[in-house]
Order: sequence, then C-alpha cells, then structure tokens
Amino acid sequence: MFGRNDNQIKIKGHRIELGEISNAISTYTSITKCFISVKQEKIIAYFTAKAKIVINDLRNYLTEKLPFYAIPNYFMQLESFPLTLNGKIDKKKLEEIELIENATFEEPRNEFEKNLAQLWQKFLNIEKIGINDNFFNLGGDSLIAIRMQVEAFRLGLNVSYADIFAYPTIKQLSEKSGNENNKNETIKGYDYSKISKLISQNKKQNKKYKMKLEGNILLTGATGFVGAHVLNKLISETKANIYCLVRSSKNKTAKERLQDTMNFYFKENLNTSRVKVIEGDIADPHLGLKNYKEICKNINVLINSAAIVKHYGTSNIFNKTNIEGAKNIIDFCLEANAHLYHLSTLSVSGNVFADDSFEGATLERKAADANEKTGSVRSTFNENNLYINQDISNIYVYTKFIAERLIYEAINEKGLRATVIRLGNVANRYTDGKFQINISENAYLNRILAFIKLGCVPDYMLVGYGEFTPVDYVAAAICKVVEADPDYTVLHLYNDKHIPLNNFIELLNKYGINMRVVPEEEFLQVFDNFLNKDQSGLSGIINDFDKNRHLVYDSGIDFENEISNNFLENLGFEWPKIEQDYVFKYLDYLKDNNLLKL
Repeated sequence: MFGRNDNQIKIKGHRIELGEISNAISTYTSITKCFISVKQEKIIAYFTAKAKIVINDLRNYLTEKLPFYAIPNYFMQLESFPLTLNGKIDKKKLEEIELIENATFEEPRNEFEKNLAQLWQKFLNIEKIGINDNFFNLGGDSLIAIRMQVEAFRLGLNVSYADIFAYPTIKQLSEKSGNENNKNETIKGYDYSKISKLISQNKKQNKKYKMKLEGNILLTGATGFVGAHVLNKLISETKANIYCLVRSSKNKTAKERLQDTMNFYFKENLNTSRVKVIEGDIADPHLGLKNYKEICKNINVLINSAAIVKHYGTSNIFNKTNIEGAKNIIDFCLEANAHLYHLSTLSVSGNVFADDSFEGATLERKAADANEKTGSVRSTFNENNLYINQDISNIYVYTKFIAERLIYEAINEKGLRATVIRLGNVANRYTDGKFQINISENAYLNRILAFIKLGCVPDYMLVGYGEFTPVDYVAAAICKVVEADPDYTVLHLYNDKHIPLNNFIELLNKYGINMRVVPEEEFLQVFDNFLNKDQSGLSGIINDFDKNRHLVYDSGIDFENEISNNFLENLGFEWPKIEQDYVFKYLDYLKDNNLLKL
C-alpha cells in the first residue's frame, strides 16, 4: 500500500515523517519534484530533475539530512510524473513502475566478504547479497546491526557496530583499513613544530583574573547536553547577552527547539531579553546567517559546543560538522575579532576511551599496574600536547583532531584568539542525576548496563577506575574559563577524582544490584551464555574485546590536567568527589527511565 507525502508512519519501530524525506530530497541540486511512498516497509523516492542524478551521491547527501532509517530504499528518477485528470500525481501508475535496484551487483571477492554476505543473508532474510548493496537500504536497522555485529564477533570478523554505520556496504567494510591508513598518513605527514611551540606555552600560573563577562556571546550547540547547561550558567551567573545559534526543524522553529531543551533540563522558560535565538548552522557558509556581518559586529566571545548528535554515521557527516564547521567558526571569529572557546575531546589523544562520543568511556587500568602486567610503554597527554604519534584512524577522533589543528593554525597565522577546551566523560548532573535527552545512546552508560546485565566483571578489571565528570560542573568550569578570559590555548576539563572500580561495585551491590567479581574464564562463560540466548544489552562491551577475548580499557595513554586544575583552583573551582550520594542519583535516574530494572 502506498503512503502519503504528509503522513507520519512507523517502520520497524521508527516514526518517519514522509514529508521530511521529500523536503530533504528536494533540496538536492537539480531535483525539481519529489514524491515519497511506502510499500511493504520499503521507502521509495520518486523524483524528477533537470539532469541525471547519481544515486550514490544523493544517498550520501541525505545521510547529512536524515536519520539512517529514513533514507529511501529505492530512488526512481522519472522524466515526468504520471498525473490524474485532476492534475494530481497518479499513485496507481507509480505503483506499476518496476522497482530497480540502484546498486550495481558484484559478487564477494574474498573470504571476508563471503562471510559478511552470509551474515547479511541470514539477518536480512535476503537470498542474494552483493558487496555494493547498502545494509540500511536492504532493511537493516540499529537492532539488526547489533545482532549482526555480535555474530561477526563470534566468527572473528573485525567489524564493529560503528563500522556498519560508517561503511554500510560489504565493499566499504572490506576496504576500510585502507581508508584508515590514508587518514593516518595525512596526520603523520604534517609539520607540528609551530603548533608544538604554541601550545608548549601553556604553564601553571599564579595570576589573578578579573571575573567579569558583560559582552555579547554567540553560543552554538545550545540544544545539546553540555550546551544547554552552559547556557543556563551564563544566564544565572553572568550579565552577558547570549546569542544562541540553533537549527530549525520541519515542525519547530529554532526558538521552539531551544525552549523544549531548556524545559527538559531545567523546566525553564526563555523569558529573558538577554537570550536571543538566531537560526543557523555551523556547517553552512557564514553559519547560515542572513545578517552575518551585522551579528559579527555584536559578538566578542564565541563558545562552540556544537557536536554531532549521531554516534555513528558516514565520514561526510563528521567532516561537514567537525571540520567544515570549525572552518566556518574560525572565519566568524576572525571577522568579529571574537575570542573562540572551542569544546573538543580528550579522545584526540588517541585514547578512544576518553569520552562516550562514539565507542568509548574512561574505565582505564591504573598506569603502574598496567605497566607491570603488560610491560607497555605509556604516553602522557597534557595541555602541551597535540600529536604524540597516536592512532587517529577513527573518523570521530580524526575530524576532532583536524578541527583543533585548524584552530592552532589560525592562532599562529591569522592572530585568532582561541582556547581549545578538551572534555572527558561528561556524565549525569551532580545535583539530581539528570542525564542527556538521548540517554540510551550514551556509550559509557551502555557499557555499565552491559556489565549489570551480566552480573559480573572479570577480576583483572579491579585495577581500573571510573571517571564521572558531572555536566553541571563542566558547564560551571567552562563559564569560569570564559569569564577569566585567559591566555591559555588548551585546557583539560575533566574530573580527576576517580572512583576505583571495586568501590563502584560495592555501591552497586549496596543499591541492590547483584555484581560479582569473577575469574576471567568464568566471566567469558557467563558472557557466552548470554550471547547464545539474549544478545540485547551486550553491545556496550562487544567492541571492547581484543582478539584474545580480553576486555581492553587501557590505551597506554594517560591524561594530565595539572595546568588546568591549577588555573581553576585560582578561580575558586574544584571538581567533586564521586561517592554514594552521586552514584545512587545516577542509578535512580536510570531506574526512573526504565533502563535499569531490579
């Protein structure tokens, strides 16, 4: 049965607005008209255009505009639409048009591709799979991706959950290692001497700062978890005017989106004249602003907290938001002569467990114990470091690293005033345990929930610790930094008052969660039992196993924030201890949101 363009439908648990798909396709170059229909849970896009459209290019374009489950399975370019006598699109005649697969069929070329094709056939219930077929176009979704990745793990195939989103065809998955090598070559071939000299100037200071902020601030990413809390602090603790750059959606204005966010986190109405919502997007030239030069004249500080909402996606999404967005932000600050405060991540260190932005969180083994067990050579990453020969092949880390590099280049070459603020694992609010809106997508949380589901952890993990950096403390620290207007080019904002893993386990048991510490062999038996009967909930740790089925949470890279903590202490700021009160609030919030069932 055909759907209607203006209908909201539900496919495999996802609510999809057909009109939103049509609007996104209509913005693509040369396309003149579009109609969306649904047949047997397959989304079909019919369209006309002034020129021949390359379907793969159109599909890649839509990954920036739509969630993966809303991208059509079929694209049909027509010379013209069949019409009824009343001049409307004749849906019956559209239904008679034979659907043609857009991908060119190609057989698997090696054992790896053959094994993957067999997995796709099994989980997608399709008899014949080619290496150019797109997983999501064939009906794949996030749940199927988890099941398939678990099975790939069992077969010893090096395919992560994130890989399936970043490389949605078997051919791309097979060739991904070459792409990663190219990214590393781009990193290694760069001359870092000028940047190293610049950031080596970050040192401990005993300096008194005038804490005053009364100008005009442009804040990006205000609808995000960190951005909303930064906005709240700026409103309550400064006298500054805050311009919030927010994208609109099909159903809501930019102001309505921001209002919904502030209601969720604070039950707060934006009724202050100091907050001005402007529609735009950092990924667009001139930030998508119609009155670009006028706004430039008014801004003297820009806080860039904009980030990718999706945890997984194709490289062009990350490139556009993290790299092109950074370029546009830099251009704005140079035009406005504004001080840029750019929120980055400690993951640029190469420690992929530095935050939860893609596949990681901080749950490391302590350096001394790890050295004793592995004999590995450790590296330290502090406020004086950018490139220390770390692996930056992950697309998220790569784009955030390049964004930082662009900022340091602009400081050296163009006189940009900027401070890069690297964040660690941003966690639930300290005051009440409130967490991010898209709570189920948090990788750190999914890792904790996986261990809770298993009811045990292997004994070798007891040398580890957990990092929880409450979002309200992060926001307070960021506002302190902006108020002080320091001459630092890099700061590390994370809570180094870690909670030892054995203490965390004790608190879980005290809360009523049965958690045991068991030998490695027993842990793997428990894991395999769940893998055979109930795979749901295990995705949080499935990518953390090495080839020997050993959970690895130590990258060999240790963080330091002594320079940053010394600076913050001079401003009267101190990170909180993570103890029972906070952990119980954390768990209460999970329970209240049906993610934790006792």
